[in-house]
Amino acid sequence: MNNSILTIDGKLHHLKELNFIERRLAGLYDPERFYIDLGKYLETNKDIDLINKKYLTLEETKLVDDFVANYFNNKLGEANIWFVRAYIVGRLLAESDVNATIFKLDVARDIPKDIMEIAKKYNLTLQETRAINNAVNESAQYIQNSTLETQQQVRQAITETLVKHEGMQGFRRRMFEKIKDGGELSRKWERVFITETNTLFANAYLQGIKNGEYVMGVSMPDACPHCLTDIRGKVYKVLSDPPADYDFLQGKDYEQTAHIWEKYVWVGKSNHGRSSSKQKRIDPSIGNKKDNLRGKEHHEHSMPTIPYHPHCRCRWIYFSPMFQYVDKEGNLKMRVESEKDYQKFYNEKILKDEEDFGNLKND
Repeated sequence: MNNSILTIDGKLHHLKELNFIERRLAGLYDPERFYIDLGKYLETNKDIDLINKKYLTLEETKLVDDFVANYFNNKLGEANIWFVRAYIVGRLLAESDVNATIFKLDVARDIPKDIMEIAKKYNLTLQETRAINNAVNESAQYIQNSTLETQQQVRQAITETLVKHEGMQGFRRRMFEKIKDGGELSRKWERVFITETNTLFANAYLQGIKNGEYVMGVSMPDACPHCLTDIRGKVYKVLSDPPADYDFLQGKDYEQTAHIWEKYVWVGKSNHGRSSSKQKRIDPSIGNKKDNLRGKEHHEHSMPTIPYHPHCRCRWIYFSPMFQYVDKEGNLKMRVESEKDYQKFYNEKILKDEEDFGNLKND
């Protein structure tokens, strides 16, 4: 099987390789398989009674929770291998884009099983090795968070079943609603696979771009309006030394850091805790009532980064300001296609960015 990155309309895309990784993760964390195995466990475990009670005892609840936790967490080791692969793909693709070489990664032979093995194979610095270790651990944490939510969903289904005296048949029906195509649990796990795979890929790609160099965003035709506005055809400088979060800052320090979040991208930049909506709930438990909404602060708004949001499939590509420009429609062009348009883009975008970057280094 050939899993090299495809060329579409002259631009390298990552979708085939990341789809390959996502499918392997989905095979590990299959909600339908979990639904079947959980049902068998509850039917055969004599210490759990779903027929003659209105509630589970603490002991029974612990048995159910332990089954769910072990079912998913025991797969973390293999999941990490695929998260690592997403990182490798991003890193190698950055090198191939920068050096104009052909990218290719064999299906299984080239997957290192250990982060230190990766560091040795790809000559990573200590800082880069720590970055990939942190990224993989963060992705694993999202799996563990999803496992906790799955435990809660199972408890809820069991409680509703016991109250209504519906036995295993009622429990199976409720769980099937949660895991069927488009069900709550299926959506949750799918979001983890897609979002975390692209997060590792995007961060690894940026890690392969030097401080002060440029990347351009590429979005799919059906991308959301926010990605089409902030990512597609937009050119950003890469920072190797990112700013801290700034919600605790004030005055000029707040404004300067907010400016950096708008203008630059870096490894680890994330919209976690941010959103693209214009308002925020004062009390999340009340809902979107008029008197329960307020305008958001700058640090609460989504900023240019990939993934921009869960399920985001946008990606960065290396951008050379000496030879490339972006036209009015957001298309990547070569300088030789129109020197006039190139000079206009360079003067209006690149020169201003370079001046801004110089000021940033002097601060």
